[in-house]
Amino acid sequence: MSHPSEWVHGGYPEIEYSPLRYCPIDREKLIELGGMESNQQLVRDYHSWIELAAQNNHLDRQQKWSEAVCVGSEGFVKH
Repeated sequence: MSHPSEWVHGGYPEIEYSPLRYCPIDREKLIELGGMESNQQLVRDYHSWIELAAQNNHLDRQQKWSEAVCVGSEGFVKH
């Protein structure tokens, strides 16, 4: 299976590379829910989680995430 950085449609490039103002992902909420202190910590931790999953061959498709129309709070989804 390829690395998430190679996936055309996915959150990896949006979290790793997108400017904050253009990112469709609610980073502030991710930082809050993850108990993180900054966007830099989010990117660093997210990168570590992906690399760990890749090392353990756990990059398989997860239906609950890949088939959802939108994932997030009701206010985020409505926005």
